[in-house]
Amino acid sequence: MNVDGGCIENLGACAGAVFRDEDGKVQLPISWKMEKCWSPLIAESKAMLLCIQAAVEFGFTRVAVESDCLNLINAISAQERGNSSFHLILDDIIHVSSFLDFVSWNFIRRDSNKVAHELAHHLTWGNW
Repeated sequence: MNVDGGCIENLGACAGAVFRDEDGKVQLPISWKMEKCWSPLIAESKAMLLCIQAAVEFGFTRVAVESDCLNLINAISAQERGNSSFHLILDDIIHVSSFLDFVSWNFIRRDSNKVAHELAHHLTWGNW
């Protein structure tokens, strides 16, 4: 599953994900838009939470998550704790991911995350 989040000034936050099978074939593309615009880390975190929730709701049990947000991947992998808004979202990500049989958290370069980025930043706002 590739995931990306972001914010478009004066429009709001956006998220996109693409679920693929083990051969790389697209199984499910998803995009969301939200009215509020957050910092990049919060937007990426919210996108990750939405994607993990979607994985559970659509019945996926084994998920390899790929994101271009290294800070988020590192924080999830370390199960970082804290009291900030970011850490509250992180707690939710960790909790929801516990419903999966297997999940791996992987950092990828932005150019390898293009489909999720396009879903979040263009399809969501009708810019195609």
